[in-house]
Amino acid sequence: MKAAPAPKPKKAVRAASSKKSSGSGSSTKVWWPAEQPNKLSLVYAGPASFKKAVVLMFNGAFFKADGIDANIKVTDKAGKAVSGSWEIGENNRRMLVFPVADAGTYKVSIATGLTDSKGHKPGKALSGPVV
Repeated sequence: MKAAPAPKPKKAVRAASSKKSSGSGSSTKVWWPAEQPNKLSLVYAGPASFKKAVVLMFNGAFFKADGIDANIKVTDKAGKAVSGSWEIGENNRRMLVFPVADAGTYKVSIATGLTDSKGHKPGKALSGPVV
């Protein structure tokens, strides 16, 4: 009796694709680098599903809001600064939420001074759109 051949291993699915869905039917390209060890890395930028807001998800947690507003700016399509303040996710300390009045396209700029609770900082400044 011949043994059945072993099943072929499934191909790994890449966690970050070249596009991220905005939830509104449109997509934006990923504008941040791949996650890096010992650096604060952005892993998601997009709209919130629970309210009108820009959401950023990092690989590190935030426990104090100190320095977040000074290091992450939001501008509208015309390049005008959007007033508001970043909030740390209530149930997910790696998530930062910036409430906005209107749905639309915003530009997020992250400075190198942003620091998570373990002292990790991004390796370089980042900037890109969030729909």
